[in-house]
Amino acid sequence: MRVSSARTPFYRQLLFVILFGAIATPVFAQNAGTINGSVKDQQGLAVPGASVALVNRVSQASQSAVTDEQGRFALNNVAFGTYVLNVSLSGFTPVEQVIEVRTTVPLARVVQLKLGGV
Repeated sequence: MRVSSARTPFYRQLLFVILFGAIATPVFAQNAGTINGSVKDQQGLAVPGASVALVNRVSQASQSAVTDEQGRFALNNVAFGTYVLNVSLSGFTPVEQVIEVRTTVPLARVVQLKLGGV
């Protein structure tokens, strides 16, 4: 069975849209992850109000957050790369952690602050 020539352009256009969509989807996928975490003291209690800063080692791009009442924080849309996570609060010793963001699967971090910093 032969398709009429009037319909042929429609099928070609449809085929083009389907193929372009299949090829272009990975190009538009986000290469960003999420870091969720909590900050606790030496007794395991939540530390609200702690400053959390994430700095990319190459570009120096940064993102920051402050822990909530339960000591939790979230950093969203973090581009893939290597970062330094800095957590600080007056009265505690600041903490640094190196974090590799290589997947869109959320990363979880628990940071323990020790008394003694100013």
